[in-house]
Amino acid sequence: MTPAPSTYAGAAVARPSQPRSGRLRAVGRLAADRYGGLVPVALAALLTLPFLQRSPLWADEADSASAALRPLSALSRLLGHQDGPLAAYYLLLHGWLRLVGTSAWSIRLPSTLALLAAVALTTRLGQRLAGPRGGLIGGGLLATNPFVLSFGTDARPYAFALLAAAATGLLLAGAPDRPGRRRRLAYTGCALVGVLAHLFFLLLLPAHLAGLRLARRPVRPWLLPVGATVLLTSPLLLLSAGQTAEVSYLHRPGLLSLPGWFQALAGGKAWLSVPAAVLLLVAWRSGRLRDQPGLALWLLVPGPLLLLVSLVHPLYLNRYVVESAPALSLLVALALVRSRRPRLATAVALSLLAGSAVTSARLQAAPFRYEDLRAAADIVLEGAHPQDGAVLLPTGIRTAVGFYVARVDPGAPRPTDLLAAPGQTEDALGNFGGGVLPAAQATARVLGHRVVWLITYANASARRGATAKAVLATLARCYRPGSAHRFGMVLVERDEATGACGHAG
Repeated sequence: MTPAPSTYAGAAVARPSQPRSGRLRAVGRLAADRYGGLVPVALAALLTLPFLQRSPLWADEADSASAALRPLSALSRLLGHQDGPLAAYYLLLHGWLRLVGTSAWSIRLPSTLALLAAVALTTRLGQRLAGPRGGLIGGGLLATNPFVLSFGTDARPYAFALLAAAATGLLLAGAPDRPGRRRRLAYTGCALVGVLAHLFFLLLLPAHLAGLRLARRPVRPWLLPVGATVLLTSPLLLLSAGQTAEVSYLHRPGLLSLPGWFQALAGGKAWLSVPAAVLLLVAWRSGRLRDQPGLALWLLVPGPLLLLVSLVHPLYLNRYVVESAPALSLLVALALVRSRRPRLATAVALSLLAGSAVTSARLQAAPFRYEDLRAAADIVLEGAHPQDGAVLLPTGIRTAVGFYVARVDPGAPRPTDLLAAPGQTEDALGNFGGGVLPAAQATARVLGHRVVWLITYANASARRGATAKAVLATLARCYRPGSAHRFGMVLVERDEATGACGHAG
């Protein structure tokens, strides 16, 4: 026998040298294990933070700013009449804006921070379910999802519902069969945040319980947290039951609503939703996802259930069930990580991430033009004279246009709001837009101006009510349209009196 090589006491035993490529792969795996969780958060930050001021506030965001900037007494009056379910978000924004100012960046930043936290928790959940690769893919898909990212640059509370969904999912996934009091209290707190952010978060709670049941895990320890959440938010449910104007414009869903729901959660584009659907179907049929009933129900309960309810009473919008998006990202990640063809799965994962990121970057870089109220306000302020009049329909558009008008020189010429009822301000009435003159008085005021600027939406909502119909009929009969501009859904028209109706001043 060949004697073993001798070693000196305390000397290291020689090891075979590792090839350079092997060392690089080992370093790469170590970096992915330790720091891979930061990559999705960094991606989401790159796709949101630089774009917070690129687009003007849209009408709902202007409502958020208007509500948050009111004195607390006026805010309380508003919440008693409308937007009661958003009370927690408006109060949060009220305190935040007092600290950091009222730029579009400041107004939207809380949503961005909530989104980044949601991505971090989703990544962590993916790591727990499928290791570092699962976390990287699942978190990355959420971080680059165009539909999800839109809520990170939107001054509305949906990003907080996303955060609460990711937090409750993580708490359930890592829970022992007998969860301690702290975990159950944490779940209750996160669920309360979700419901306070968006009332339809409640649809996720039965999905949690059913997922535990199907996974053959104890359900009883979670009944009290779920029950406490429902009980503590029941006053909010009662308040919202009396404030239905905010959803009165919704329609019953059609045949395409269900595939539309899935496409929205997958990113809003067919080239993202179709591969995701195929992956999930193949993985489910092969049994690779059947050990995750909780994730499946997290995805499948809120949206379809709300669509079903909407057949009787319309309540559905895609954004109302955005809290299911983390589940879809994680299910796709699990399908890829557990694939029997790892090279193909890696190629598909990279393609999905790249396609999603490029789509998001293009959408974020292009200013949101659905309703450009900033441009509408600018065109009026640039062309109007102090003796001109302005008609703003519907009344709520005053809030949005007023946000930008208030940011110009107070001495700059601006037209007179012809429909505003004296003394009936937003704060006094507890609404958005304030009071409106009766039809006869509004028509008389309009006829008293030679030039009238019409600022309105290009849909039927702008023509509701007797005053709106009377004023629009007067403009059509007694004024000739001049310059006209369209900024997404917002129309700005300069009308000049023809003299046919007599006394225009």
